[in-house]
Amino acid sequence: MDVSQVKERICGPLAPVLTVYREGDLALDLDAIRENVEQQIRQGMTTGNGVLLAAGAGGDFPLLTFEERKTVIQAVAEAAAGRATVLGCRPAASGPQSDSHVVFANGAARAPDSAIPRPPQVALPA
Repeated sequence: MDVSQVKERICGPLAPVLTVYREGDLALDLDAIRENVEQQIRQGMTTGNGVLLAAGAGGDFPLLTFEERKTVIQAVAEAAAGRATVLGCRPAASGPQSDSHVVFANGAARAPDSAIPRPPQVALPA
């Protein structure tokens, strides 16, 4: 993908896809996450019209484990099915997850063509 293709995909509003948890056990509710993606696409959040932010754009990034983050990004990318650009928030590339950038780049290569890894957010103590 060259720069002009990236610019065509990453334009318009950036909308977080809520990371939904099941009531009770607080496990990821992947069906609800996929429904959120469908709702946003129905409302016009498609490639060229906006970008879906997965796994951390809504402030939940410090709460997700490495595996949960991968699971959420994959679920959002699969639900978008090439209809919307998806930016997945990977963990910070430092500390015990320093190889995360390689894992996420490899995952994006296998995901639908709409998945693009993005740099991590940073949470600082108050």
